[in-house]
Amino acid sequence: MFSVVLLGSCNDSSETKESIINQNKMYEKFYNSGEVEDLVMLHTQDAVIMPPNVDFMVGRDAISKSLTDEIGSGACDIQFIDRDIRFFGNFAFNEGTYSLNIKSNDKIIDNDYGKYLVIWEKQSDGKWLMLKDIWNSNKPKNELKGFSSVNFQIHKEFVEAFQKGWNNMDVVELASLNTADTVIINYTNNNILKVNFKDANFWNSFFSQYKSLSWNFNTVSPISDTLKGVVVKSYSLNELKNGELSNEKWVMFFYFNSENQLVQIDEYMK
Repeated sequence: MFSVVLLGSCNDSSETKESIINQNKMYEKFYNSGEVEDLVMLHTQDAVIMPPNVDFMVGRDAISKSLTDEIGSGACDIQFIDRDIRFFGNFAFNEGTYSLNIKSNDKIIDNDYGKYLVIWEKQSDGKWLMLKDIWNSNKPKNELKGFSSVNFQIHKEFVEAFQKGWNNMDVVELASLNTADTVIINYTNNNILKVNFKDANFWNSFFSQYKSLSWNFNTVSPISDTLKGVVVKSYSLNELKNGELSNEKWVMFFYFNSENQLVQIDEYMK
């Protein structure tokens, strides 16, 4: 009985395989253009993805956050090569390889390549959506040029906390951030300032001249350098207490030491 059901449900027609191949092409398109919402809709509501070195990501909301962080870290140019596609009823098992680049400021700073296994599920409307997705890199760790998705997440969370404290003019929040005792700030005009970010007096003095601050991020990307960190493209809308307004665009490099403490900021006004 079981063999009859299994054989009867097996379907490996070229037309059905083409459906999976086309879905992979759509994944490439959405991933490489940063269309996370469309990318997420290629997954079932209860889909599970299993990235390397982290826990299960269950459901579209978790998958959306994972993909947003991944693409935001500079991952792009993804390409798939299908090695095998097999069908069992409303399920398809898709084995293949992937490759991608990691960019910062439109410059390739690293790449990755590896293998994947996806279980696709056929929906009531005939569409094939990803139900399970697991992948891992074939690239030896010592080939990764300092890029670490874990460190990137730590640094990204740091600048987001910095942004929140800055916009709220929250001295306690800013003084509690993980910074070195002295942070070096390099300005566009080549001036250099050495600051103790843990000093509440510094922040109180700085904020005393402002009525409101609004610092907004466009992108946060990793830096590939001896000192690891992130580059933040942003703009600010600030109001001084005398009513004067400023509207500025910035590219800022945040550098961290091996203990993930902020040690330096390079600021460039656009």
